[in-house]
Amino acid sequence: MKLATLDSETEESTEGNAPTITSQNRSYFFEAKNGSFEITVTGSPSPSVTCEGDLPLGVKFEPSARLLSGSPSFGSRGDYPLRLSARNGIPPDFTQDFTLTVLFSGSLDVSFGNIGKVTTAFGTSAEVKGMVIQADGKILVAGYRTENSNIDIALARYWP
Repeated sequence: MKLATLDSETEESTEGNAPTITSQNRSYFFEAKNGSFEITVTGSPSPSVTCEGDLPLGVKFEPSARLLSGSPSFGSRGDYPLRLSARNGIPPDFTQDFTLTVLFSGSLDVSFGNIGKVTTAFGTSAEVKGMVIQADGKILVAGYRTENSNIDIALARYWP
């Protein structure tokens, strides 16, 4: 929307376009990996952008660059609801509900087990067939073991 306004004190005319955030309303970062997301905007004069809400530890918002960036810490997996706002003095201001999702990176969490690794002995011959991270964060591992010609189910549950 193009708008012209008249400042009554200076009698100067200001012309421009209201701000709009044109970037997606969701981005994904990975734990312990550097990530960035640029917030793109349109409008004239050039809009400023603010970010409200809690960011994961290790991630920051840089207003002058309109950038979310950083390396989310281990254990910060989940959704972070944010509210982005663009302003440039030409009404209306623009707000966008935004979600930053932090995903598991596949990197070792050195606070888990012995420097990020756990070894469980199920006998002389065992094989893992599946693994799942449960909603409560616990890790369930399933497989089987062979011992003296017997095949047994092997299950283990780990607490991160």
